[in-house]
Amino acid sequence: MDIGRRVKTARKRAQLSQDALARRAGISVSAVAQIEQGERTDPHYSTLSKLADGLGMSVGVLLEEAALLGKDEASPRPGAFDTPEKTLAREAIGALMKESGAPVRYLAMPQADLSALFDTMQTFEEAKALADAVGSERELLRELHPNAAFPGHGTWAIIGTLATAATGLRSVAKREAARIQAEAEEAARPLEMAAGVL
Repeated sequence: MDIGRRVKTARKRAQLSQDALARRAGISVSAVAQIEQGERTDPHYSTLSKLADGLGMSVGVLLEEAALLGKDEASPRPGAFDTPEKTLAREAIGALMKESGAPVRYLAMPQADLSALFDTMQTFEEAKALADAVGSERELLRELHPNAAFPGHGTWAIIGTLATAATGLRSVAKREAARIQAEAEEAARPLEMAAGVL
């Protein structure tokens, strides 16, 4: 299910109108409508965070759809755990990059939320673009702050993010390969049936 349908389903379960959700999230009604209608397929993490807050759930729950399955929290994902030290490090990294005037999105994002973003990807090209964006942020951080010391486990937080991106990329590649194989098998069925009739 794409992010727009997830937002719409969660909004309806919360019995909110688009206008009410927009007010609670602090974003425009048109932004909610565009996301739900699929006109904005890759909303910024801050927008997803505001929507999740407006819906009374975490971004991870929104993206994982655990709330739609009647769960209170998203299921833990292997390798996607953030310790308080890593969370502190991510916040420091994000603040340091913003202070430098650099855009930051993925290095400051919890691993579970980044992993959930990969779960929404339909094609390898989408996933590759996301993985490349993560790598670009890492290179930009290295250029801006080559000797920066981060509180907590800064290095492990970055390595964890890069590992999550690599795992997500592999997962999307496997899903896409399985989809292509299933489509090929489906396309071959009429030919096999026709050959059996002859």
